[in-house]
Amino acid sequence: MNNSFSLIKIIGGLSKTLNVVSQLLPLYKQVKPYVGKAGQFLTNINNLPIPKQTLQPKINNQTNNNIPTFFQ
Repeated sequence: MNNSFSLIKIIGGLSKTLNVVSQLLPLYKQVKPYVGKAGQFLTNINNLPIPKQTLQPKINNQTNNNIPTFFQ
């Protein structure tokens, strides 16, 4: 069993690497514009005006008549 570097092992490794790169390159080219605009998108979200809502307790005016209530 020969564990040293051989030309066939190096060529096989390079072939696998080039295969992966050739599959990932088109994906990278498609995603790149979206990644570039992500920072601008986040700053736009942070600059949106937030309406202030007043928190008022909800008052339940139901009378207790000892009848089971199934829907409220």
